[in-house]
Amino acid sequence: MKRPVPRKCLNCKQFFLPDYRNRWHQTYCTEKACQRESHRVAQAKLRASAKGIMNAKDRADEVERVRQWRARQKELRGQKAVLRDDCRAEVIDMQNFIAGTVVLRDDCLEQNPLIIGLISQVSGVLRDDIELVVKKLHSRGQMILGKGPGIVRQN
Repeated sequence: MKRPVPRKCLNCKQFFLPDYRNRWHQTYCTEKACQRESHRVAQAKLRASAKGIMNAKDRADEVERVRQWRARQKELRGQKAVLRDDCRAEVIDMQNFIAGTVVLRDDCLEQNPLIIGLISQVSGVLRDDIELVVKKLHSRGQMILGKGPGIVRQN
């Protein structure tokens, strides 16, 4: 293996030993100021080349694309999210609730397969047992919201 030959830094003019992996092309020493100068010179060289000129055009296109995207996002943030299905609240009387004959409105569930699929996935039941799970989930939801029959809301 060849012995390293000292080189003169192009910035500080001090002699240094180049790194063994870069000895053929290292022209700046490892001082912070010299590394900054090396980076500045390399960037200036890139900007002057044909590749650098193409990058400047691409950057202008990117800036415009991002501006348009931000404008769209700003418009979307101003809009309120609306649910597609109208699930009206139903009034439950206490006698039917205790007897167990209260059923969740079928029009909400029939129109929204997402809810059915979610209930099936979470509970692990199939089509025949979904009605029981829906009843339990409905009563649990009413208890959480404090809207069920016989539930007094505490403030």
